[in-house]
Amino acid sequence: MNITIVIATYNKKESLNITLKHLNEVTNSGNLIWEIIVVDNNSDDETREVVESYKTCLPIKYLFEPKQGKTRAQNTGLDAAQGELIVFTDDDVKPSNNWLSAYWEAYRSRPEGYYFGGPVESEYEGAPPDEDLLRVTMPSVSGLDYGSQPHKLADGQAFIGPNWACPKRYIQEVGKFNEELGPNPSNDNVDAGDETEMMARLESRGLSGWYVPEAKVKHYVPKSKCTLDHVVSRLVGDTGDDLHLGSSSLSTVFGVPVGMYKAAVEHLLSWRARKTMGMKWKAEYLGWKIWKNRIKNIDQKNGERQ
Repeated sequence: MNITIVIATYNKKESLNITLKHLNEVTNSGNLIWEIIVVDNNSDDETREVVESYKTCLPIKYLFEPKQGKTRAQNTGLDAAQGELIVFTDDDVKPSNNWLSAYWEAYRSRPEGYYFGGPVESEYEGAPPDEDLLRVTMPSVSGLDYGSQPHKLADGQAFIGPNWACPKRYIQEVGKFNEELGPNPSNDNVDAGDETEMMARLESRGLSGWYVPEAKVKHYVPKSKCTLDHVVSRLVGDTGDDLHLGSSSLSTVFGVPVGMYKAAVEHLLSWRARKTMGMKWKAEYLGWKIWKNRIKNIDQKNGERQ
């Protein structure tokens, strides 16, 4: 088996149907032996019926994972995967016709020391987010495009969940997805980070990311994710408080480094001033929320120690 595509899904029968329809149109120019594993993560809609309807035209398998959590569903898919190269995507994408062949060609050209990823073009349910929001939002909303040339990922570049791939043997070496991370409707967790954490382990193993510009997908983005509140909820919780603040960290107020208070106030004043003057302000607002959350986290930890 050359390639396994793993898709975790939960109550998204309509978008899943669109994804499978586009997978049915993918060109298999290299006569690849491939499979699609769709893991139903305890849906209560007609997900299974949608998958079953494609069994006559796609090499597709349906699996059911009753314990909710995207990472658990992905791990269930990994347990069943037979492919030499595992391709991860979501249940709301439209892959390009040469998606699989582009990944396979990249892998065959670099079979050792790499994992892979491609561009993600956002398709918005409504109007695209304004430019000010796009400069601070996540690639899962704004999209991902590192240009038209294949290359090794540079510092600061990373792939995202809807479109990346890794040789199976490397996943077996570093271990499966961390099931404490990732979206989980059973506990209202919307935080991601599961793919990022997996890729960090691959990097620690000595692998590098290789960008494959021909392996394109379009990714559906609902209106609910095109808001500043969504960006704040996703990014603020991902920040830690283990910061290097220079000499200011030696001075504290109520156990919190003075430098943190200073940074929070500077961002607060900056975003209010910029908004009043009609300038772009959302990056400064996000900075204020991040520093405010860091201070809150330290306050809570100090309270637990008392």
